[in-house]
Amino acid sequence: MLHLAMPFGAMHGWGICSQHLAKSLSRLTPLTFLTDRFSPQNVNGVLDYMYLQRFTRNLAEYVESPDYSPPGAVIQAMFNDSLLPWEPRLRGQFNLGYIFSEQTVYSQECIENARRSFDVIAAGSTWCEGVLRQQGLSNTRTIIQGVDRSVFNPSANRKDLFSDRFVVYSGGKFELRKGQDLVIRAFAELARRHDDVLLVASWFNPWANHMDSMRLSRHIDYEPGQSFEAAMERILAANGLDRNRVLLLPPSPHHEMGRVYKNCDVGIFPNRCEGGTNLVLMEFLACGKPAIASFSTGHKDIVSSRNSLLLEDLETIQITDGQGGLHSVWDDPNLDELIENLEWAYLHPEQLAALGKRAGEDLKAHTWEASARRFYNQVARAL
Repeated sequence: MLHLAMPFGAMHGWGICSQHLAKSLSRLTPLTFLTDRFSPQNVNGVLDYMYLQRFTRNLAEYVESPDYSPPGAVIQAMFNDSLLPWEPRLRGQFNLGYIFSEQTVYSQECIENARRSFDVIAAGSTWCEGVLRQQGLSNTRTIIQGVDRSVFNPSANRKDLFSDRFVVYSGGKFELRKGQDLVIRAFAELARRHDDVLLVASWFNPWANHMDSMRLSRHIDYEPGQSFEAAMERILAANGLDRNRVLLLPPSPHHEMGRVYKNCDVGIFPNRCEGGTNLVLMEFLACGKPAIASFSTGHKDIVSSRNSLLLEDLETIQITDGQGGLHSVWDDPNLDELIENLEWAYLHPEQLAALGKRAGEDLKAHTWEASARRFYNQVARAL
């Protein structure tokens, strides 16, 4: 028996990961999916909801029930800052933690939390695994996320919208780590040179404290607002972007994003750090679309010179914890290299398309079924 305990939802990475892993693991072994916020509105499709509800239970109610006694193994999400399990009261014969952390420095207390709570830790990238090992957690493995191939695939990926524009895509929560300040500056320069360019931005961030990390950017003027929408209007205006050249997408159902990606010419991912492999980048590439991506941290498991334009001129930056202590060491891409790659992409459509075709082929190997099988193999070897 396997218990999977992870956050649920249709609009964030953990939620997408949990429901795909639950579906795939249920085909391999008897499964109890323990989560919160489970409702039809938080699932990508009513059929998926009806399938999942057969073996889904509310996590808090489950651990508080009189008959609580989980046999077998538990796979559980971990908190990035403390390295504790999502629900410390949930314990099995074998306990496996899953983490996507961008933090590179941990206290001894955090390390002991992980050792005490888990038999094995699965990291979302080889970079994340390396960080945890350097911190003293040797019983760590890498398990890369998958891609929903029914949605994100190269089929019918020719643009049928904005065919008269060179469309640049940028995705991820608007924050310093994701690098949208670099996107704004690079796209502004591309727009200065060419009249037919359009930026499609999927940057919604409901967490103001994360968004405020952009105050640290040396590339843009950051103008916070009363809401995300108001803040973005002020930021775009403060940095000289013509709103007629920017489509700022609202939060959208995950299954609609494949159509968005397929109507773009190139994606920009100058992320400063990724504890996982960046699911948005993976899905974009899986659609047979080329990307300009930082060649660092979790991205290195996915991108290569044969499927992407790489940002390799990187400067190390230190992120503090707000009290003067070192929290993380990240890689800061070079703005001039990003502009150069974006200009090359604009001028070389045929070579760009060839990169996208290769990307679509490379991402075929990364499925949720493959990820679930790796989890199952870890559990099967332990029990």
